[in-house]
Amino acid sequence: MKSSIYWPQRQEELAAALEKDEAALKRRLLRQYEAEAAKLEREIAAYYKRYGEDNIVKYADLFKKLPDSDIMLLIQRMDEFEKKYPEYADLMPIRESIYKLNRLEGLQQSIRLQQRELGAITNRELKEHLASLAYKSTGAADKIMGLAVNSSAMKLFSGTAWSGESDFSQRIWQNTDKLADYLNNDIANGFARGDSYERLIKNVRSRFINVAKNDAYRLIYTEGTYVMNESSASVFEKDFEDYEFQVADSNACPVCKALNGKKFKFSQRVPGRNFPPMHPWCRCHYGVAVADWDKWQDEYVKKYGGDVSQKTLNDLSERFELKKKANISDDVIRNIKSFHLDELTWRENEQLRAAAQKLLKQVKKLPEDTECLYYYDMHMNFLKLAVGKAGANKVAHTYKPQFDYIVIHNHPDNATLSPGDLKQLIDDDFLQIVIAVGNDGKQYSVSKSKDFAKTVFAEKYLKYAKSLLSSVSDFDQYAQAMDEFLKTEAIKYGLKYKKI
Repeated sequence: MKSSIYWPQRQEELAAALEKDEAALKRRLLRQYEAEAAKLEREIAAYYKRYGEDNIVKYADLFKKLPDSDIMLLIQRMDEFEKKYPEYADLMPIRESIYKLNRLEGLQQSIRLQQRELGAITNRELKEHLASLAYKSTGAADKIMGLAVNSSAMKLFSGTAWSGESDFSQRIWQNTDKLADYLNNDIANGFARGDSYERLIKNVRSRFINVAKNDAYRLIYTEGTYVMNESSASVFEKDFEDYEFQVADSNACPVCKALNGKKFKFSQRVPGRNFPPMHPWCRCHYGVAVADWDKWQDEYVKKYGGDVSQKTLNDLSERFELKKKANISDDVIRNIKSFHLDELTWRENEQLRAAAQKLLKQVKKLPEDTECLYYYDMHMNFLKLAVGKAGANKVAHTYKPQFDYIVIHNHPDNATLSPGDLKQLIDDDFLQIVIAVGNDGKQYSVSKSKDFAKTVFAEKYLKYAKSLLSSVSDFDQYAQAMDEFLKTEAIKYGLKYKKI
């Protein structure tokens, strides 16, 4: 595990996922804004129909008292808002003031209430989005460090005033108030000029959609940068002292370019001063900074344990090397079943079953005790074939894709995953699923979840491997013990084990 290697890759993955989630959120909000804009148009149309003549509303008529029916409608909407969003009940106007409104003020109050409703929706959507991002970013950092993702203990940074001025919720209400003021001024000025309905609506719609969209998008973009960086930094700051400021691309602003490559203490990071985001629309990031990675790695292992000793695993493998083997029959190949792994679609699971059949067909033609290994990406696209030496009962994992992938290989001894298989799974962050297919058709799979606690599991596995050297005496006992370990212990550390 070297964060210098893996963290940039995880950052790219997070950025891609963030952009996808942001695009979906923008679409949802835009649909909401369009619906509310249409609702506002209908309300203004009703004013022209009720109080206008020849498509013009006499400005003086708008200063007459608001009808009781409209007053009751406003109060009803206030009641509905308070019931739906009790946390924002204090944003509602004093009821007594509603009874004193004239026609123009009634329309303006209705617009302000509409903006409150939009603000509540935007708050909810953005809060859920940022909470999800915080979990993903913290989880990615935890995975790099070999820690379990603890959602209950994880610090959520959504709602923090990173700029030192106001949190995102406060900025949403500031934006909605600003937009309500703009709209109300536009409407009042339009009525005063004697604008037709068509002209007034054109101006109002343009203001409504463009301002609301720009304000929301700016918040989504900037707060996303903050949460993605700060939540992962909360993990790294426990074991790293320094970070390096990194610009998003060559188009970064002069402020961010001036900081590019500079190192700062995690403990002294301040978003907006020396840690991203530096400003609205900022998408810069950071990297952990370590002078001597080998030295840091040694100290980390010494501090936390978890080094899976190669000697221990070699001893285990040699002690319980191949004792039994099975010839591959056509019936075995024909009757291979599907794992139905949750990480794969139905079609991909069927492709995996076909891959297991193909593997055994190939091995059947080779000398006894030969292992073959297939590499696939996470969508079951074939990557590479590796063939072990005849009679060696093992195959070297020399191919190292820099993206998530799957390996499937045969076990001539029909046993579950070997010490070497588990070592590879622990050491390679990109290896997500390992599958062993026995020559007798038995199949075993171990897959990583997002909660895989690499360091903790490695420590547990090392202790267990050492205990097997002194507690079991033959291959059958060893195979049974390993199967039981994976079945009962692996899930505790974020590994999913299946056998069929």
